[in-house]
Amino acid sequence: MNTSEKIQTSLSVLLTTLAFPIMFLNLAGGIISGIWLIIIGKLSLVIFSLLLTFIATKVLGLILAPTLLLMHPVAKALENKKYTKVYILSALANFWDYLVMTVWCVGSFIYIVNYTNSGSIWPYLLLGYCVATVPWTYIASHEDSNEVNASTIGTFFVCLGTIAMMMIAIFSKTPNLGSMLIVFIIAMLVAWIMQVILLISNIKSTEVRNDNNIEESEGAPEDSYSLFSDN
Repeated sequence: MNTSEKIQTSLSVLLTTLAFPIMFLNLAGGIISGIWLIIIGKLSLVIFSLLLTFIATKVLGLILAPTLLLMHPVAKALENKKYTKVYILSALANFWDYLVMTVWCVGSFIYIVNYTNSGSIWPYLLLGYCVATVPWTYIASHEDSNEVNASTIGTFFVCLGTIAMMMIAIFSKTPNLGSMLIVFIIAMLVAWIMQVILLISNIKSTEVRNDNNIEESEGAPEDSYSLFSDN
C-alpha cells in the first residue's frame, strides 16, 4: 500500500468513525426542528427554510462553477509535470470552495438562529444546522462516494463547523458572529490543509507508479530476448 492509499484509508476510517452522530443529526435534525417549530406556530419559518435550502442546492453549485475554469490549466501543468503549479491552482480552487461554504453556512445559520425570541433555542439550532449543511450534503451525494475527495472532506467539516457554532450558541452567554465565524473558519482551514495533503500524496503516488511502468516497459524487450535465447 503506497502513501496515497494509506492517507485515503486513514481519512476514510476517521470520517466513518465520526460520521455516525453527524448522520443522525442530519437525518433527525430537520424532522425534529420542523415538527417542533410548527407546534409553536412557526410554520412560515419552516416553509421559508425549505425553500431557501432548495434554492441553495441549485445556486451554490453555480457559484462553485468558476473553479472548473482551472481544470484545464491544472491538467496541462500535470501533463508537463509542473507540480508546483498544480498544487497552487488546486489549492486556490479548493480555497474558493471553502470560502463559499463559510459564507453560506455562517450566514444562513445565524440568520435562522436570530429568529429565536423566547422559549427553547434548540429547534432554531437544529433548523439552522439543516439549512447550513443540507445543500453541501446534497452536492456531495452526486459525486463519487467510493473515495475520499474534496467534496467528502468539505462536507464533513461543514457539518463539524456548524456543530461547533451550535455549541457556542448553547454554552456562550453572548454568542456573536465573530466567535461563530472563527470556529467555522478553523474547521474550513483544517479541511483545506487535509485536501492539499491528499492532493500532494496522490500526485506523488501517480508519479511513482508511472515511473515504475516506464521501467517495466523498457525492460520488457530485453527480458523477452533473454527468454528466447535460453531456449
